[in-house]
Amino acid sequence: DIASALVDAERRAQFDEAGAHYESSYYLTLLWLPPAENAARADAWLYEGRGDRTASGREALGQFVDRAERVLAMVEGFMPEAAWLDDAETLTYLHSTVSTRRHGVRVPETPMHLDAILADEPLTGGLEPQLGGAHLRTLTVMGFPSQTWPGLLDDLNRLAFPYRWATRAICLDKTDATKVLGRIRRQWFSKRKSIAAILKEVMTNEASALIDSDAANKALDADLALQELGSDLVGAAYVTATVTVWDADPRIADERLRLVEKTVQGRDFTVMRETINAVEAWLGSLPGHVYANVRQPPISTLNLAHMMPFSAVWAGPAEDAHFDAPPLFFGRTEGSTPF
Repeated sequence: DIASALVDAERRAQFDEAGAHYESSYYLTLLWLPPAENAARADAWLYEGRGDRTASGREALGQFVDRAERVLAMVEGFMPEAAWLDDAETLTYLHSTVSTRRHGVRVPETPMHLDAILADEPLTGGLEPQLGGAHLRTLTVMGFPSQTWPGLLDDLNRLAFPYRWATRAICLDKTDATKVLGRIRRQWFSKRKSIAAILKEVMTNEASALIDSDAANKALDADLALQELGSDLVGAAYVTATVTVWDADPRIADERLRLVEKTVQGRDFTVMRETINAVEAWLGSLPGHVYANVRQPPISTLNLAHMMPFSAVWAGPAEDAHFDAPPLFFGRTEGSTPF
């Protein structure tokens, strides 16, 4: 009847309204720095017939591709969907990180530099940077809770506005991680007693009964981290986690940043609204930028896994696999995710 049709048309208009529903997409970008040229030459001297391949870089590229395929095989073991992006999808993804306009990017027939096809909006620096006509606001995680668990920041999936959550991990090998954690342990161990207490011990030949308990506990924590690293239970990485929001209205952008800050702080994280370092923080969230906004000290890979966005609100299947047809109805599930 006419009344039911009007009600259905009104519900359809509300559902199709722009900005009413959001669905999350997750990307994993792998970046590897090849060894220095002199190190590559030294490695070539140890093996016969490897000089030309090492000099040309083909062997280094082959090693990276092989390890990347291993990573994808491991990810496919616990994720429902995972696949490499093709050239057009890669360009579209990279464009979405440097622009507020959402559209596909085709692969040019004539090879050219990426900046010629990806950058379509100017970046204005300052304490409150702008990308095109949108005001950027970036939040950086500075401190971490005492305990973590899987899906720690899953509440971010329920926010009713667009945002970009980037977690960059600069992984350390076992030798470098041991040096870094050993230095941290020595620093905290040396702070257990003040200079005056040490001089008193030397003059009286008696051990001081009072020590800095906080420094002693942190030295013990670093020692436990070294034990886990030595037993190959975990690794270590320099982790930088940022959340970027944007809007044409600066007041709306500030309100969105406040909601993100409230959500992250609710999980006992220490966060900072970027001002002077706003442009560097935004650059550090882009894929491939490893030198901007590097946060220290390192954290374990187990805590990193708990922080990464491995959980999401299910949006339902895009098609009915049995009937090979589109869904019969669209609804809204938890948060602002369409179902």
